[in-house]
Amino acid sequence: PRGRGGCDSLWSMAPIVMPRPMPPRYPFAPDGGATWPTDTPYLDALIALALAAAVTTRVRLGTAALVLPQRNPVLVAKQLASLAGLAPKRVLPVFGLRSAIPAERDVFVVPDGQRAAVFDESLELLRSALAADDVAFDGAFFSVTSVSVAPRPAKPLDILLGGPAPAAECGPGRGFPRLAPPRRAPLDRRAAPPGG
Repeated sequence: PRGRGGCDSLWSMAPIVMPRPMPPRYPFAPDGGATWPTDTPYLDALIALALAAAVTTRVRLGTAALVLPQRNPVLVAKQLASLAGLAPKRVLPVFGLRSAIPAERDVFVVPDGQRAAVFDESLELLRSALAADDVAFDGAFFSVTSVSVAPRPAKPLDILLGGPAPAAECGPGRGFPRLAPPRRAPLDRRAAPPGG
């Protein structure tokens, strides 16, 4: 279903660290340049979507690839559950394996050669926390006892994978679909606001 403005979804950028200047080669643009104004102070993706949930009723709310290995999966489960409570059946989390921004990789260090293993374990713990009460989990990277996240979504969230990870590291064989890169119109700051 489309909202009043004609949109069926709203996506929030997910970088935690935004370096200045941006690295010379950004992998999501044909020319290697950033596709957004890099001097803009961005809100956290899930907080921005909570704000959007408060003022919309129909549009789907998606993250533009939260890099799961650099986040605590229980905290992300709680944030997603809270967002799903505000916007039932509208939350679309997209997870990535590796940040395209080197500065983020420097701040959120993942052990060499372990990124896929950390991702898999994070996703397993996140899904468990969203699905059941009193979750106990003992993995190589995370260990929790009696964790409960509420409110839990009424149905499991559709989880997608996004980003430039090699096909061997992601996709349908790993238990979730891969998100195709969105097609966007070029940003034009001179464009008139909707209805104006």
